Amino acid sequence: MSKRKHNTLNLEEKVKILKLIESGESFANIASKYGVGRSTVGDIKKEQDKNIGELNLTSDQLYNADESGLFWRLLPNKTLVHSGEKSAPGRKISKERITFMPCANASGSHKLRLFVLGKAKKPRAFANSSIPVSYKGQRKA
Repeated sequence: MSKRKHNTLNLEEKVKILKLIESGESFANIASKYGVGRSTVGDIKKEQDKNIGELNLTSDQLYNADESGLFWRLLPNKTLVHSGEKSAPGRKISKERITFMPCANASGSHKLRLFVLGKAKKPRAFANSSIPVSYKGQRKA
């Protein structure tokens, strides 16, 4: 018997699994459809019952936020070199980064503005423009 590949489910897939469970679909069918074990489907159901059941929440009231980073000045690892040159000139790796955090509810009906965290207190690029993000400057970002 071959070993099943590890499959990480996002929040949207977990909500779809919960809807399938509510509609009467068997755990085995759901597990094979999403490439996970039956116990994983059971664990998703138990977690939903434990957390949402106790608080009596709907998917419109359940939010998820995730932080991620973007190295916006990072050059590619490989570059093309002209046939006459033996190697590309040296370059220094830039570590300038911004951190961003999207947030939305489980049903997808309400999405909050993207939160961006950078080093500059008032970036010049934002001076005469209105951007659809919430920006915060922090020196140690």
